[in-house]
Amino acid sequence: MEVPVVTVAHQSDHKAREKAKMVPGTWYDPDSRSYLLRVDHLSAGQRASMMRLFPEVELPPEPTHDDDFRPMNVAPSLYEEWSAWNLLPNMPYDVRDTLYRYQLEDLGYLTRRMREDGAAYLGWSRGLGKTLGSIAAALELGVKKWVVVCPNSSKESVWRPEIGKWADTRWDVINMQGNKNQRARACKAFAHSASAVLLVHYEGLRLLDPKDLGTTIDLIVVDEAHRLANGSASYKSPLFYKALMKLNATYRLAMSGSIVVNNPEDVFGALHWMYPDRYASKWRDWNNRFLAYSVGAWGREFMGIKSGMLQPMQQELGGLMCVRRKEDELPDLPDRIDKTLEVDLSPPQRKVYEDLAEKFIAELPTGDVLMTTSVLSQLTKLRQIATGLDLVDEKIVDSSKIDLAVDLVTDNLPNKTVVFAWHRATVRAFEARMNDAKIPCRAITGDTKAAMRAKYVQEFQEDPDVKVIVATIKTLGEAVTLHAASDLIFLESSWTPTDMEQAADRVHRIGQTNRVTITNIVARDTVDVQRVLPTVRSKDQMRRMVLGGKL
Repeated sequence: MEVPVVTVAHQSDHKAREKAKMVPGTWYDPDSRSYLLRVDHLSAGQRASMMRLFPEVELPPEPTHDDDFRPMNVAPSLYEEWSAWNLLPNMPYDVRDTLYRYQLEDLGYLTRRMREDGAAYLGWSRGLGKTLGSIAAALELGVKKWVVVCPNSSKESVWRPEIGKWADTRWDVINMQGNKNQRARACKAFAHSASAVLLVHYEGLRLLDPKDLGTTIDLIVVDEAHRLANGSASYKSPLFYKALMKLNATYRLAMSGSIVVNNPEDVFGALHWMYPDRYASKWRDWNNRFLAYSVGAWGREFMGIKSGMLQPMQQELGGLMCVRRKEDELPDLPDRIDKTLEVDLSPPQRKVYEDLAEKFIAELPTGDVLMTTSVLSQLTKLRQIATGLDLVDEKIVDSSKIDLAVDLVTDNLPNKTVVFAWHRATVRAFEARMNDAKIPCRAITGDTKAAMRAKYVQEFQEDPDVKVIVATIKTLGEAVTLHAASDLIFLESSWTPTDMEQAADRVHRIGQTNRVTITNIVARDTVDVQRVLPTVRSKDQMRRMVLGGKL
């Protein structure tokens, strides 16, 4: 086995085996008929849990990881050797003079890589100007026809205004959306234009026929490229990924501030799209080279990075991408304060929560019965009940989390606040509370049309009377700017740290002038604390290790 492990329980010891199942990260090894535990990246809480449950097991010294957190290779410091004119000789001076030093260096490096290899990865942290960076790269490369693949919410709210701001007469901006006829007209306009950029959202890719675009595409930009995580040459790849692979272009640019979402497997999808010949097989060219797995009843399970392979992986990624952190490149950015506030469930919430946790069935205060049929649906219902009974029965207004969030919003007035949730029912419940309090609020979920999303974001940013915007993390957690607020509240957490960081960086980014406060509200003694937060922290440790602490 390629990862440091200890034996925590043998199959013959029933009590020890049951305790082992309580420790996150354990797995059953059929060869030794034992339960094993990874010990190289135990959190402080997991280590304390181990010492309490298994005092007889001798754990190795707690690692410092000083050697593991080597910085990713970033663009060579060319700025000292050459002037910006030589780094980016084709860049319009008005755009070049706007760029920060790190942008000049990285774009000089990336455009050179793209000219040589055809592809590159722009991995700047959220808020460092990736959209401007891609526009500047297109200008430097002399691109005439290009396609931007991005979330639907950012086409009109981010990409159109940014292109208009920096290159307003250079390209026709065409949004592929609407019904079949409208999409066909957009593709025809792109095909017949001498210089244009086509905006396509991920779900719309599968409706795009490359033949309809006419001539060869100069550049494809994939924004939020971490969404390519499940892509490969396999038939199991998502439909949008298969459609993307059919689009040919002279240059390919992947962009994301969330390169690793769950584990290092996530990187392969973007690598395969960028360099399909070099990274043809997910297992041969990536997983088996760098990653360790255990084999159990459910197949191969990711366990960690192979011993001695962290630095080679970082070096390989560093040669293909430029990774930067806000903390390093924008020292003048206002401070960010992160805090977690725990609330107690109300007595009715607690009773329903405990009944459901124990029996998979609960009786609501209204007399209705709430049932779940699987572990996943039970976990979802427990998360909703921990947020508020409003989410499982709209006739009941009972939520300790929402009560606290309303107080925080009210205390922050007349300043603005952004509120994020995971479930759309939470968004609607909070919107109702804002309406009752007569606090002007805009609510956005997956049901909100793209044009209305852009309108609501603009109103929040520009209208002094609109004090709150509440949205689901997946709907508005990417590719928009909400720095009119300096306070952000998470009513519910995502299972992945990159979702949380992406959402937080809607507020803490270039242009923010005030100190930013990020508040995560969790329910004490619930799945929030017992399952969600530990999972998020574990994934965040892995993400930071792979990227050398850069993101």
